[in-house]
Amino acid sequence: MRKLLVVVVAAMLVVTAQPAAAEDVTTIWSGWTASPDTGAPFFYGVSANWVVPKTTCNKPTPTGVHDLYSSWVGLGAGEPMIPDWLVQIGVITSCGEVGKPNTPTYEIFWEAVDTSIPRKDVMPPQHTADFVHAGDLIAASVTSNNQGLWALTLDVNGKNQQKLQFTPSAEQKAKSTAALENYTAEVISESPVTLQQWPDFGSVTFINTQVITDETTKAWAPFIKQTALRVTDALTLANKKATKTGPLEPVNNSFTTTYLKPS
Repeated sequence: MRKLLVVVVAAMLVVTAQPAAAEDVTTIWSGWTASPDTGAPFFYGVSANWVVPKTTCNKPTPTGVHDLYSSWVGLGAGEPMIPDWLVQIGVITSCGEVGKPNTPTYEIFWEAVDTSIPRKDVMPPQHTADFVHAGDLIAASVTSNNQGLWALTLDVNGKNQQKLQFTPSAEQKAKSTAALENYTAEVISESPVTLQQWPDFGSVTFINTQVITDETTKAWAPFIKQTALRVTDALTLANKKATKTGPLEPVNNSFTTTYLKPS
């Protein structure tokens, strides 16, 4: 789910025990993105844990659009805005299931996208229902290597529910105009229905946020220790903040995203 950047705020946020972070405001993302320094290795992994928040759905819009909300980890598609491949896995909350128009449904989802214009689905969005509920503990990760092999895993309450590997086919690579490198790593709350209302998810705290920057050692490093960080909040149709992303904290390598109720 490609981030749509609408405003870049020049101010720098300074948070104790972490580097200065640029601040973005987008229509759909709320969370933290890490970018490698110029000349530094790309990212080879990202992971985080969180509890699935209980979500309250809004009524559909006059045009029949229902709320969507997701929490996920991913590689690619952040800043810098260089066309690359976004590979992500997490939990998506849908408010538009047939027969349950305002009742949230929680599902595991994963996808891979070539973020060039026009966007191309390398691995179209996949959903797995009935394995996740509000209050469940999630552990999710995405890893890759220089040969283009991605591995996606997601555990629910300590039990693996999703594990897959894939390598883009020669045909997919031939059609792609995006780089195969992972320029960024993300831990994100998202409302992928662009320019629509966010459902009330309360708040979600991501802990144990980590990345891999060395393909040889495959050692996990705290997200907070990366030197190029960006914090993102989301906007509503009325151009007001829909979410608030808290600072990265050294305790548990954590941060919290919070839904802001309309005033």
